[in-house]
Amino acid sequence: MKKSKPIFFLILILFFAALAAGAYFMYYYKFNPAEPANFTETTEKIFELNGFVSKVDARKYTIVINPIEENAKPVTAVISAATKITKIEFPFDINNPPQEITFTPTETTITISELKEGQQVFLTSSENIANKTKINSVTSIEVMPQ
Repeated sequence: MKKSKPIFFLILILFFAALAAGAYFMYYYKFNPAEPANFTETTEKIFELNGFVSKVDARKYTIVINPIEENAKPVTAVISAATKITKIEFPFDINNPPQEITFTPTETTITISELKEGQQVFLTSSENIANKTKINSVTSIEVMPQ
């Protein structure tokens, strides 16, 4: 019987240590809960934007684009000297296309001052633009035919 008393006390000490550790963790997580997962943020990377120009500010080298996607917020694009701006034109009237399918569109380099409100543009960036309302790394802007 003498040997059972030390084992009993050891089990009793381990029981209270486990109880104290459990109480500590419950207290800690009650007042410092883990951040809930935010499922509204996207993990996808987006480097392109399709939309319509709503504002051009040639002095500040910025344009505001309303994305084609529903409920998307307007995006401000900062144009740099490295940004290539081109206007794409078809060799025919877009409202009356020819029966022939083969053609080569022409690309003309233009400046920011030649951009106009209402033009459809396709923007590419070297940075991930997902969920952003301002884009600083615009690599190219293509003005689509109207």
